[in-house]
Amino acid sequence: MRLGWLVVPKARVSAVVEEKSHADWQRGVLEQLTFAEFLRSGACDRHVRRMRLGYRQRRDAVVRSLARVRPDLQVVGA
Repeated sequence: MRLGWLVVPKARVSAVVEEKSHADWQRGVLEQLTFAEFLRSGACDRHVRRMRLGYRQRRDAVVRSLARVRPDLQVVGA
């Protein structure tokens, strides 16, 4: 979908909107509006909270696999 979003200081909003209007003229408005509603409604936050355990289990599995293959490798971060 090639969606993304920015948090921009109020003083820079006009300049960013102007630049994005030139760069994004082919982007789908429906997809952008849908994504904006996903963020605004809190559905994105709820989704991330629901998925956090699954993401953690996947990460732990990768770390365990790496430890077997490369015991000298140190994985850092959450």
